[in-house]
Amino acid sequence: MARMFDRLLLFIYSFIIACTMVVLMCMTFGWIGYNLAENYLDNIYNESLVRNSLLVVSIVFLIISIRLFYLAVRRDKTRSPSIILPSTYGSVNISIETIQNVALRASTKIKGLSELKARIQMKESGLEIELRTKIDGENSIPRITEEVQRTVKEQVELLTGIPVDKVSVFVSNIVTTSAPTFKSRVE
Repeated sequence: MARMFDRLLLFIYSFIIACTMVVLMCMTFGWIGYNLAENYLDNIYNESLVRNSLLVVSIVFLIISIRLFYLAVRRDKTRSPSIILPSTYGSVNISIETIQNVALRASTKIKGLSELKARIQMKESGLEIELRTKIDGENSIPRITEEVQRTVKEQVELLTGIPVDKVSVFVSNIVTTSAPTFKSRVE
């Protein structure tokens, strides 16, 4: 919601700047006469309604400017997601990407897998790891997936110290290593 509001502010800000630049260009090329510009400035100084309207618009524009300036200079708090582990000397942050790499590296030790992808979620009970892979059609799917689950769970817990609650394996397809070739016979 806040991003949508900021985008709307940026749109309004850009639109007002663009309109102001068009008016200044018209004045520079002489398309807006000197008398018209002088009458407008005279109204600003002499007419309280025009002066108060311009004051309100200026305050709104200043608030938008301050907001956009703040967005430009603030520190980005959207660092890569990580898991914080307390230790005796402080704390250790392990990124989700690191845990994904550990899971993928552990999976690659198992023969018969290809096109591995990992997704990690942190739950109260521990990590939930979801692996997506293609499997060699020559091996037993239940045997390979069970070995993947066991290996990934052991490696992630050993290397990160974070308990793994569940390892899910999604087999997206079977890959054949050597497809038989068929020759058509034309008579």
